[in-house]
Amino acid sequence: MKAAEECRLHCPRVLPQGFHMATLYLTFDGVLHPRDVEFRGRNLPRLRTVGHRLFEHGVLLEQVLTLCPQTEVVLHTLWVAAIGYRASVRLLPRSVQARVLGATLPGNRSLRARLEPLGSRRNWLERDLLRRQPESPVLLDYDLQQIPTALKDSACIVDGRRGLSAKACEQLYALLVMDADASANRI
Repeated sequence: MKAAEECRLHCPRVLPQGFHMATLYLTFDGVLHPRDVEFRGRNLPRLRTVGHRLFEHGVLLEQVLTLCPQTEVVLHTLWVAAIGYRASVRLLPRSVQARVLGATLPGNRSLRARLEPLGSRRNWLERDLLRRQPESPVLLDYDLQQIPTALKDSACIVDGRRGLSAKACEQLYALLVMDADASANRI
């Protein structure tokens, strides 16, 4: 819980005048918990990193989003294909759940959806950006290679072995409240 307290100390409590909120593309593995996750059939994935638990950094994300009340969230994670969209949303803190407006992957757990090739996370993201056309996309991920070149300045990249940290919360907050004119130039 110490990291959560640090996040509160470093993030301004009042949103600057004239700033714009973004659409946050959220990856679970490597961000909300270490990236070493094992998927087994239709069961809930399990974390293989000793001393950590699934979604342990959800409280940090929740605190940043509390400071950014207009931010929307798009799930950008294999969990949606593995356990379904609704089940993936329910794993997040309640205040984050309320911000989720969709996912980069379909969450239909039908046989057809499970058999279709998924491609790379970068491809899912590119397709969703074209379809959704968010005004100010911000990415929270652990893998810079999964980020399109045009959006590298809009990405908060964390250490995938540890996940979200208080320092990354500061960077994420700055990206989420970036001036709308500056964000339009990033795309």
